[in-house]
Parts: sequence; structure tokens; C-alpha cells
Amino acid sequence: MRILINDYAGHPFSLDLAIELSKKNKIIYTYFKNDIGAKGSFKNTKNLKIFPIEIKAYKKKNFFSRFFYDFLYGIKFYQKVRNLKFDFILVNNTPINSLLIIFF
Repeated sequence: MRILINDYAGHPFSLDLAIELSKKNKIIYTYFKNDIGAKGSFKNTKNLKIFPIEIKAYKKKNFFSRFFYDFLYGIKFYQKVRNLKFDFILVNNTPINSLLIIFF
């Protein structure tokens, strides 16, 4: 099975889940590279492909710009994965604005 996991924050625990699932499945893992906070140690393996999503001008503390950049995250996510094939998607910690683009 091919599973896409998107953890906006890129937390270590979600990466651990991806690594564990990659023992029996093909995993595509995406995360927001510019989000501040603890991140996992990202490394591609045979069954785990990691795709960081980057928005350099992102400012988490500016509510108005963050609102629009979260839409941009959804667009960049779509651009990264639109040609990839997967059977299942697991989305964690992702802003509603981004989800509107990802799922519609």
C-alpha cells in the first residue's frame, strides 16, 4: 500500500510513525520546512520518500499573512504530490486553510 502522510509541523512522532509504516508500505511524507518547532531527522529510505514544503516569507506570528500563506501551503502541497500515486492520505496538524486546497 502507498500512504501519504502530511504533518504540517514535521514532528518527530509523526516521522516515527512514517518510518514504522515504511517497513511494510511505501510512504510519502510531507511537512512544512519553515514551521518553527521540533522536527524529525528526515532521511529518505527505500520505502520512505520525504518532500519538504517551503515558503520562505512565512511569518507565523502575523495573523493576516499567515492566513494567506496557509492557502499557499495547500497549493504547494498539491504541486508536490499531484503526480504521485497513493492509496491513503493521513493529514496531521494542518491548518484549515491548507486543507481546503488539499481536499478540494
